[in-house]
Amino acid sequence: MPPLSHAATFELTDGTTTVTHADTDGTTDMYVAKVSTLGVPEAVYSIASGSASGGSRFGLVSDVIHGAGSDLFATGYWKNGNLTFQNGDILQNPRSGSNSFVAKVSHVDGSVAWSTHITNTLETKMNGVESSVYSGVEVVVTIGYKKVADATASSGQRSDGAIYAWNGASGAALWEH
Repeated sequence: MPPLSHAATFELTDGTTTVTHADTDGTTDMYVAKVSTLGVPEAVYSIASGSASGGSRFGLVSDVIHGAGSDLFATGYWKNGNLTFQNGDILQNPRSGSNSFVAKVSHVDGSVAWSTHITNTLETKMNGVESSVYSGVEVVVTIGYKKVADATASSGQRSDGAIYAWNGASGAALWEH
């Protein structure tokens, strides 16, 4: 029996125009699509993938926004294994729970300027991202939840809301609540 292949083609269409991205490297990719203001698909970019050995086999880009400049900010999460962004950043998740990321992505060609890991001891899932300029600095805020230990809960853990802020230019962490 031949080995299983994860090669696939991701396709986006509006019924008239179709754009595709061929995933031929045997990994699980995360995609960002470029769509015109009229809803016409223009491009599909793979921004990250699980590595062929030890890589994540589940990942999701849950939200993308257009920042103050010409860049996009994407957030999402993945389960166990490494997540390798196309700029070479490798985010590690050694456990079965989800970890989250935020990344700065060029709207021109899908290149990734930076990515960063949002983690805690149990699990994080970021589901939203926003961007605003404060005192001349673009601040990127991700929202979602994190699981924390709680001896009073029947499962031994509970989910708390989570908000993280990042410097949009550098990806440096600013604060979290």
